[in-house]
Amino acid sequence: MIQDNLNKQKTTENNHYPAWFFTNEKINKFLLELSTIKNIKKIFAISGGGDFAFSLLSLLKIEEINLCDIRQNAYLTVDLKITLFKIFNFTEILKILSDYKSNNKQLICKKIYPRLNEFNQKNFNQKIAYLPEKNFIKCLKKSRLWYKDSFWQIKNKNDYLLYLTAEKKYQLLQSQLEKINFLDGDFLENLKLFPKHYYDLIYVSNIFDSQKYNPDNFSALKLVRKKIKAKGSFVVITQNNYKKIKKIAEDLGFLLVDKETHRFNVFSAILGHYAYSFLLFKPLIQN
Repeated sequence: MIQDNLNKQKTTENNHYPAWFFTNEKINKFLLELSTIKNIKKIFAISGGGDFAFSLLSLLKIEEINLCDIRQNAYLTVDLKITLFKIFNFTEILKILSDYKSNNKQLICKKIYPRLNEFNQKNFNQKIAYLPEKNFIKCLKKSRLWYKDSFWQIKNKNDYLLYLTAEKKYQLLQSQLEKINFLDGDFLENLKLFPKHYYDLIYVSNIFDSQKYNPDNFSALKLVRKKIKAKGSFVVITQNNYKKIKKIAEDLGFLLVDKETHRFNVFSAILGHYAYSFLLFKPLIQN
């Protein structure tokens, strides 16, 4: 379940940049390969729009998945989507997330509001429910809490949103939603809270791409190495030169076992496809 462990004053005062409502990482193929790894039970992941977690929960039976993000928009996104997934079945959720015509906002808001976290209820009312738009998705876009170009991924489920590609996957996700915990704040500070060798899988997205996200990649990777199990997995998503991350990771005792690399392409960028590379590491030696 969503954990109410936020520094609410800090989170409310900060003007965070928009989050992604749906992932902008074309990762489904990589996720399917990742799902063949046995004994993935405990996961730590950058939250974003929550889609990495939702997709894994639609593929594997998980014991615990802890999501972390510094943005209140990410917290609201995950809480909102969990609430929607609890209430609506597969056919209903696909219609809601792709419907830009019907006047459905009032009905949907009435159903989801009481089930949101108390902190998010206030944000939801102030920034979404009170907007004049009568359509739910149009209202979400109008709120400017999310990047507008993240909403079209619903049309590309087979590339981006694995948990929405089949009813059985969606139902498995629904059955495991209570296993999701949300941790407010910095990725490294939250990861430090857990014992050594705790996680079967750690997932990071974009934090190695800028000093704004993470000023010291070596220290960050060293911490990941300490918290991951000897037979665990480490997934890195990056837009930068993946070879730099690979070099640091290998120096710290990781082995690159799978990758899917992409370079910037003007045509793809115009279509809204971002040039991410996906890297899967394993610890090379015993921690």
